[in-house]
Amino acid sequence: MTPKQMEQDFIFLRGQVQRLSRLIDALESSSLLIAAVSEPAPENAPAIRPIADLEREAILAARRSFGVNSRAACGALGVARTTYYRRLKEYGVSE
Repeated sequence: MTPKQMEQDFIFLRGQVQRLSRLIDALESSSLLIAAVSEPAPENAPAIRPIADLEREAILAARRSFGVNSRAACGALGVARTTYYRRLKEYGVSE
């Protein structure tokens, strides 16, 4: 890269940084951004739960529904039997 190219790139990037700085200033004072940040989630918004909790509930529901029929439980869950047995053990459910 020649010194002339480096100078041109520097001038270009300095202009981009200045434009970005003005944009950030405008966004910080924007009522739209302030409203979006300060508004709480709607009351009817679904609760967000960890995937591990959902998985545990699904495994235990399959166990209740299918009892000792692990083939049917695994088919309903879409998991391998080794995974099913490992999760049961993690959740303290005896086979």
